[in-house]
Amino acid sequence: MMASCWHVPPNPDESGGALGTVQGTRQVRRNFAGDAQLTYTRGVRIAACLGLLAFATFLGALVIGYWVALPGLASSPLIDANLGKALAGPLGLRLAEILVGAGVVLVMTVPGWLASRAASCIALLLTGAALAHRLLLLPHLGRLWARVDLIAGRPVDTLAEAQRWTQHQEWLLLGMGVLLLALAGLAAARGGGRALAPSRGS
Repeated sequence: MMASCWHVPPNPDESGGALGTVQGTRQVRRNFAGDAQLTYTRGVRIAACLGLLAFATFLGALVIGYWVALPGLASSPLIDANLGKALAGPLGLRLAEILVGAGVVLVMTVPGWLASRAASCIALLLTGAALAHRLLLLPHLGRLWARVDLIAGRPVDTLAEAQRWTQHQEWLLLGMGVLLLALAGLAAARGGGRALAPSRGS
């Protein structure tokens, strides 16, 4: 009898307030998760755009610059061989610097763009090869070709050494092209996987 007298009924306002607080907390968590997902998606898109731009720049400097423009300048009938060599030297240096810059951008953007260890390793190899090409190989080639008279073909030993190191340069550029193709293959495979993801889920 005494227990029933002292029983206090629950306050509907207090229970409703607690329920509203829980629902509000859940809504805040949902909004935070949505904002975080949106920020992540925007970051991936920016990384992909910058990565594609760096990829195109690297490919253009490699193919159009080193495999089209420089050989065409060296073999042009409008200028003599020594003048073509003098013009090709600074252009080759600028192209090498473009390769280094594009490689650095790839190293920074590939983790967010492709999210692949293999792609990150390829980007690092590309940048290392571009740096070695610009800082080590090109200065040595420049010193060798500067002592060669292409019209007279002398000195013979220096000309032979310069031609040998030029072949090394061609192999290095070809290796960078192969790495670039491998990176393109990984990007295409990742794009295909994203395209197939909705159909698998359905």
